[in-house]
Amino acid sequence: MSSPIATIPTTVDIFGSTWRIVFCDLLTTSGNLGMSHSDTQTIRIDEGLAPGQQRETLIHELIHAIICSILDGDNRTEHSIVYTTSQGLWHVYVHNPELWAWLFPGGDVCLCPAPETTS
Repeated sequence: MSSPIATIPTTVDIFGSTWRIVFCDLLTTSGNLGMSHSDTQTIRIDEGLAPGQQRETLIHELIHAIICSILDGDNRTEHSIVYTTSQGLWHVYVHNPELWAWLFPGGDVCLCPAPETTS
C-alpha cells in the first residue's frame, strides 16, 4: 500500500538531523500505529491506516522525534504529553481550516528562507 499522499516526503529535518519516514506493516508486527526510533532517526507509520489516521499518527511521531532530539536521545518522554499535544494539533488542524490558510498562505508550508548550503 502506498503512503496517503503521493508527494509525502520520505525524510524530515528535525533540528539539523535527517529523519526517515517509512510506511510499513507496523500494526501487525508490533501492535503500534506508529513508532519513532532515535537511534536510527526513523519514523515508522502503519501503511494500513486510513489516510487521516496516518497523518495524525505522523504528527504524533514527529512530536516524539522533536522531544527526543531536544533531549538528546532521552526517550523517557511522557507519552501522555505527546499524545495530548498531537491530538490537540490534529483537532485544531481539522476544525480550523481558516487558521491553517492564514498560517500557510497560498499553500506555502515553509514561510522561512531555505537554509544556506555550504559548498
